[in-house]
Amino acid sequence: MAEAVVFGLGLFAFSLGLYFFGSYSATPGDLPPWQLCLVLEGLFVSVRGFVVATRNYKKLPSATASSDIKNGLGILMVVVIFGLWAFPCIALTTDTVDAERATKRPNVLLVIADDMSWKDWSVYGNKFVKTPHIDKAAEEGVRFSNAYCTSPVCHPSRSALLTGQDIWRLRNAAVFGGTLHNTFDTYPKMLREAGYEVAHSGKGWGPGYTEPGGWKVPPTGKIARLPQLLAAGAGGEGPFCFWWGTTLGHREFNYRPDDRSLETIEMPPYLPDTRTVREDFAGYYQEVEAFDAEVGKVMEMLEKAGLTEETILIITACHGRGVRAVSMTWVHGCR
Repeated sequence: MAEAVVFGLGLFAFSLGLYFFGSYSATPGDLPPWQLCLVLEGLFVSVRGFVVATRNYKKLPSATASSDIKNGLGILMVVVIFGLWAFPCIALTTDTVDAERATKRPNVLLVIADDMSWKDWSVYGNKFVKTPHIDKAAEEGVRFSNAYCTSPVCHPSRSALLTGQDIWRLRNAAVFGGTLHNTFDTYPKMLREAGYEVAHSGKGWGPGYTEPGGWKVPPTGKIARLPQLLAAGAGGEGPFCFWWGTTLGHREFNYRPDDRSLETIEMPPYLPDTRTVREDFAGYYQEVEAFDAEVGKVMEMLEKAGLTEETILIITACHGRGVRAVSMTWVHGCR
């Protein structure tokens, strides 16, 4: 009888340990140390109890095996009934842990180039340009392969990015050099109202005029330096939303000869294949590589601040490439 009890409790302990392990094994680093120790200890004890119970049951005389099996089944029924009560309690504990994780709102960091197309980064198959930092971010995150902007020029495209609206719904924002009215919801404004610190550096929304739209601060937030927000975020002062804007990719750019052959540049079929045009592309691609270096700086700052896992990093451009495609609605101007 005692062996049957041990066997039944061993089965329950083993199942309980597996439940805990299955609930947390995907992200053990997120567990507090005391919970991690509890899970590991529960696993050890449950496996040990199962092994001991099995060994003891094998030692039972064959004459008493049938009666002990009946007793064991009775005990197992009690264990199952107890488990039906215990597992919801365990689930409530798990839900509490998940709720605590959900309250840790992520930072949002947008790194945006001025004029670049999807084929201008090596992660999309470009054979001439080298963008190792963008490639690393794509490998560790999500890479979009069929994304289009709503306009092939800066101001309308950035207005659409901020609002999530098509440009024809944004009144003056659909016109290059116009204004974006603050009556439209933007994601920085919504995050600010939710308690985020919102700021930007470099080229934010524009070119255009904010005063007619009623903005007291730029649509992309106040001007600030990213290291300041990272220090505040690492110090537990709350999440931030930051717009890291550059003018890299925008003319003017000049080709600086290096050891790469211009013949490796994939020329669009609608342009004349001359050395002058290839040098124009090569100078532009060197701007792309400078943008990749900026991405590397941002990723390094996030890592040093310990905020890489707590930050949604978005790397994009406001519209297509600045070399012989900007303002054009064909694929290299919008994709």
